[in-house]
Amino acid sequence: MADFIICGHGSFASGVKSGIELIFGPQERIGVVEFLDGETKTELDAKMARELDARADGAGGVLVFCDVLQGSPFQSAVTCSQGREDVRVLFGTNVAMVLECVARSLAGEVPLEELVDIALEAGRAGLGVFRPQAGGAEDDDWE
Repeated sequence: MADFIICGHGSFASGVKSGIELIFGPQERIGVVEFLDGETKTELDAKMARELDARADGAGGVLVFCDVLQGSPFQSAVTCSQGREDVRVLFGTNVAMVLECVARSLAGEVPLEELVDIALEAGRAGLGVFRPQAGGAEDDDWE
């Protein structure tokens, strides 16, 4: 079974994990790496390397969810995963992505590459807009 790492600026990662755990209960296979105010990139890299080392057991690989492309957490994940065939790094993470990957993993073994596809599909599907209409709830528009 794959492990997951959520990383981002501030408490983004712990917030996403908290939401996932409200739905599925405690998740030992989800690690968190946060880039906190006052930390250096070197400190972030050390935290990321420790988390990857702790999770890379060779069984199902590690899927790293980053908040934004080219942010320091993303750069750290990419740097620390170099040369590791069992790690994939995603960016633009939303809760829907992580939620779907955890749900599928809890239901059974899912290959790492399939989890990547699941995450990307769920992330896109989890975006939309609600536009209230003047006529009331029955006329409201969901996209």
